Amino acid sequence: MLSTTERMIARAVTGLALLLLALGFIPSPSNCSLTARIKAEQGHGLARPLSLSVSAGQHRSELPVLEGQPPELYLSAADVSHYSMTLLWSDNSRSEFGTFSGCTALDRRSTDGRAKVSLAVR
Repeated sequence: MLSTTERMIARAVTGLALLLLALGFIPSPSNCSLTARIKAEQGHGLARPLSLSVSAGQHRSELPVLEGQPPELYLSAADVSHYSMTLLWSDNSRSEFGTFSGCTALDRRSTDGRAKVSLAVR
């Protein structure tokens, strides 16, 4: 059982944490909206990108890759810390981009070097 002093300290720490969260000093998890620009590298045959597969937690989405219309990704707050992307090609091959973390703009080349993804926060 906690003493009165220990309970007062616990309440003070909890209150301080809530105050810092409310004032924005501690970032709260939030949903994330990203735009993914896909660039296929030259010299890899006639295959073209068909869709971008995004896996996060128990969820998986297939987003079409259309010329001039970058796929728009939406990640829930629970999934922002760990998600992955795979590009599916017209020849049934795949290009892996690996695991991502956070809701930030970045560029990454696929592990096979066939494509590059540029993420931008919306």
